[in-house]
Amino acid sequence: MKLRRIALIVALGMLAVACTAASEPTTTTVAPSTTTTSTTLATTTTTLLEVGGEGVDPQLTALVRALYVLPDGEGAIAAPASVVDGFRKAQNPTTPGQATAYVGEIGNGTRVAVVEAGGDVTLAVADPGWKVVGGWWPSHQVGAELGEFPRTVAVVGSDARPNENRDTARSDSIHFVALDGEGSAVLVGLPRDSWVTIPSGGHSKVNSALAFGGPELMMETFTELTGAEFDGYLLTGFAGFQDMIEVLGGLEIDVPRALNDRSAKASIDAGLQVLKASDALAFTRVRKDLPDGDFGRQANGGLALIAGAAMVKEMGVSAIPALMESSWDMYSTDMTAEELLTLAAAVTRVDLEKTSNVVAAGSPGSAGGGSVVFLADSAYVTFEDMVDGHLEE
Repeated sequence: MKLRRIALIVALGMLAVACTAASEPTTTTVAPSTTTTSTTLATTTTTLLEVGGEGVDPQLTALVRALYVLPDGEGAIAAPASVVDGFRKAQNPTTPGQATAYVGEIGNGTRVAVVEAGGDVTLAVADPGWKVVGGWWPSHQVGAELGEFPRTVAVVGSDARPNENRDTARSDSIHFVALDGEGSAVLVGLPRDSWVTIPSGGHSKVNSALAFGGPELMMETFTELTGAEFDGYLLTGFAGFQDMIEVLGGLEIDVPRALNDRSAKASIDAGLQVLKASDALAFTRVRKDLPDGDFGRQANGGLALIAGAAMVKEMGVSAIPALMESSWDMYSTDMTAEELLTLAAAVTRVDLEKTSNVVAAGSPGSAGGGSVVFLADSAYVTFEDMVDGHLEE
C-alpha cells in the first residue's frame, strides 16, 4: 500500500509516533570536492529549494562537504571521532556526486537534518551550529553510528483527555522499548494496574506515579521497578495520539480479532486495515472485550507501536526531520534533539518481523481498596532480559 507522508514516532522505536509536515523538505544539491584536504567551501555552487519560506542553510552544505573532504587539524569538523576515523581509514572510497538534505525545526528552535548521498546517510543537528550526530556511509565503509546502544526508552500514553495536562494525568498505556542498535528490538507492555512501590512513598498502581509526581516520578518508578537504566521517555495523551493518527492518514495494522467494546468505543473488524484516529485510539484502549483484560490491552498497544514503526520504516529515514517538526507539540520527552534523531533513525533499521512484543506477567488481585495486578516473578526476569534489545527464548 502506498503510504502517505508521515510524521510521529513514538518511537520508537521508537520509535514510536509518526506524522508528516505539511510542506516539502528543504533540499540542497551538493557536488563534493574530489580532493582530500581542501577546506575552501566559499566557491561551492548549490541549488536552493525553499520550503515554507525558509531557505537552505549553507552551513549544513559546508558541514556535509567537509565530512567528505576531511580537512586536516583537530576539531576541523563537528562530528564524532569514530565517524571521522572511519572516513580517514576508508579503502578506495567512492565520493557521491550529490546529496539531498531534509531539514526540520522542532519547537525550541533546534534544527535537525537527514542528508542522503547515494546510499550514505548523515544525521545532523544545529543548536545553534550544525554538527554530525550519526549516520551510515557505505561509500566509505563506515557502518551505522547512532550513539550508544543498547538503548531503552519508555513509551507512555497518559489518560489526559483533550485540554487536560498529559504530564499530570494517570498513565493509561505503558511500554518499555529496547533496541540493540543492530536491528533487534523488544517491546514490553506493563499493565497499568500493576501494584508497585512508588519512590515518593508507599505502594500504588503504577499508573498513579505520573499523577503523583509527573514524568520525573514516573521514570523513577519505572527504574526502581525494572532495574533498567532508561535513556528517556515519550509521553502523549488522547488528543496528541489522535492528532498524530490524523496526520498519519490512519494506522495501517492487522487487527488480530474483532473488537466490540462499548466502554472503549470500539467496533473494529479483524484483519489488515487502516484505522482512523478514533478507532486507532479505541484499539489501544479495549480491555473488557479481551479474554485477558489489561494484559491483552497492552499487547494490542505493542502491535500499534510496531505498526507505526512499520509505516516510518516504509517512508524511510529522510522523513524523520519532517515528522519531528510536525509532531513536536504532540508529545512530551526528556530526550535531546540528537537523541531523538538517532533513535528514530535506529527504528528505521529494525527488523520488525523479529521484534518481540510481550507483556509483563502477573495476576489480578485486590489492594488499596481496588482491583490491581500483582506482577509475577517472571516479570522481573523479563525486565532484566529486555535491556539488551533481545529476549531469551
